[in-house]
Amino acid sequence: MDQSEAQVAGYRFGDVYLDVRNRQVWRDGRVFPLNSKYFDALLLLVRERGRLVEKQRLFGEVWEGVPVTDAALTQCVKDIRRQIGDDASNPRYIKTVPKHGYIFIFDAVEAVSEGEVAVSKVPRWRAEEEEALKQPWGGLWRAGGRAVARQGAGGAAGGAASGMVGGFALGGGLAMARHVSAGEAVSLLFVMIGLGAFIGAAGGLGVSGGMAAGHLTLRRGRWGAVVGGAVGGAMVGGVAQFLGVDALRALFGHRLAGITGAFEGAAVGLGTSLGAALAGGDGPWRRIAGASAGAMCAAVSLSLIGGTLFSGSLEVLARSFSDSQIGMDPLAALFGEAHFGRTTQAVLGALEGALFGGGMMGGMIVTSRESRVQSHGL
Repeated sequence: MDQSEAQVAGYRFGDVYLDVRNRQVWRDGRVFPLNSKYFDALLLLVRERGRLVEKQRLFGEVWEGVPVTDAALTQCVKDIRRQIGDDASNPRYIKTVPKHGYIFIFDAVEAVSEGEVAVSKVPRWRAEEEEALKQPWGGLWRAGGRAVARQGAGGAAGGAASGMVGGFALGGGLAMARHVSAGEAVSLLFVMIGLGAFIGAAGGLGVSGGMAAGHLTLRRGRWGAVVGGAVGGAMVGGVAQFLGVDALRALFGHRLAGITGAFEGAAVGLGTSLGAALAGGDGPWRRIAGASAGAMCAAVSLSLIGGTLFSGSLEVLARSFSDSQIGMDPLAALFGEAHFGRTTQAVLGALEGALFGGGMMGGMIVTSRESRVQSHGL
């Protein structure tokens, strides 16, 4: 360790601040506990960033000759990863070099001097948000509006991607069940993928934008994001139902009843945001899995009580046009039903919900990382 490193008060990397003076680990504006030896191990890895730190060096400099097993070192690194939000299978900070040691691979490490400590315990984006939260409502929204827009854009992109996957699965399943020609299969796939992308993007924009707006409006309340997700989903569902019903009535004289609306949108938005909130903030995959599971549970519940999701809305639409190829009845046989019944709706709903929740949350997280704005544990 050279003299310049010795004068450093802390290190900032990603959303983590390593407070050397007070021997604390800050992440997302909170202190995360790390025992003394583990802190020393993390500090050594950070100071030697980009270079392999061998096991024997860790044993010698951190444990100072006290006998320590490889298993204890593995547990040490596992605990460090958990506290700084890293993932061993997809490391952002610490890479394992099997049988040799570890490398701190994050290249954007900022050494912080004493004079900067007051503003460095949180990332700059968090400090800016904290400042925004102190302002009156008008100033709050001027300062936070861009963050809401970024979250909404990420959620829309993730929702569109999940909708495309779901549309491809439904279109492929229908093409095989109907035994259509190759040309008809390609046409059906394009239609289903396009519809899925559009619906997924709209839903993702509403739910993710609502989550970010609720989080901001209720002053960083996690449960504000849950409320916002439900409200955002309801708004998109209500608008989609209103426009869809009126457009079809004006164009074809059909008035559809039973397509997805505000109730379904609110339920899926609530399930997605609640699942993400309950999953906690220790790594992105937990939030993605939580959002996916929450949306899936909401979708299955809706299917069982008579609610209508994407596949159900397509079935309602198909029944209004006798020559339509997007009816879901051909898929019912796969689930032991003669027609599109509760079981088929529940299975397809589970697929739709899991894809939507995971895709939307994944989009939010990717956008947040790229813009240096995390998803705040949503």
